[in-house]
Amino acid sequence: MAIVSARGEKGTLEFLEHHQIADKFVCIASGQTTQHTKPWPDPIFWCAKQMNVPADNCLMIGDTTVDIRAGRAASAQTVGVLSGFGSSRELTRAGANLIAKNVADLTKIFHNTLA
Repeated sequence: MAIVSARGEKGTLEFLEHHQIADKFVCIASGQTTQHTKPWPDPIFWCAKQMNVPADNCLMIGDTTVDIRAGRAASAQTVGVLSGFGSSRELTRAGANLIAKNVADLTKIFHNTLA
């Protein structure tokens, strides 16, 4: 798994460390990692390259239209999560392949998709 954040590197790492999840991610892209950040696909391409995975085999999960637009621009599959800023209509309009009501629903989506 990777993180693509528009936050600065320090803020991104502090957030992940505060929630004790930094070690769960192979790759962490902050707002300064690439020349352009979301909605450009650059940080997704960067993470995909770091993980040796084609970007079109990635899944971008986010709660904003910027997240979804970045994922679509990278040819990744996208899931919009209704836990923050974007509404279902906005995320769908931005191109989300699926909408999850909350983060907990991601487990159901993965289970149903991978089963």
